[in-house]
Amino acid sequence: ARTTGSLDPHASHVPASLSPTRAWKLLCARTGGSIARVTFYRWVRNGKVFSIRLGERIFIPAAALEDVIRQCLSGEKF
Repeated sequence: ARTTGSLDPHASHVPASLSPTRAWKLLCARTGGSIARVTFYRWVRNGKVFSIRLGERIFIPAAALEDVIRQCLSGEKF
């Protein structure tokens, strides 16, 4: 069974891992949308956002995304 999660920042269920696009959309929703898509993908590519590669697919663990959201909201240098 495939789990689908809502991008609603107030939703009670977020899947354990997300595609980079879904992770970016959730990040934008939670932080006010100030992060460019290309910037988020650069963070993933450079390892600033932890990701898991399975074959050709990339997944962002929800816990890693929460860390990025926390850092963005607190104003930490990212």
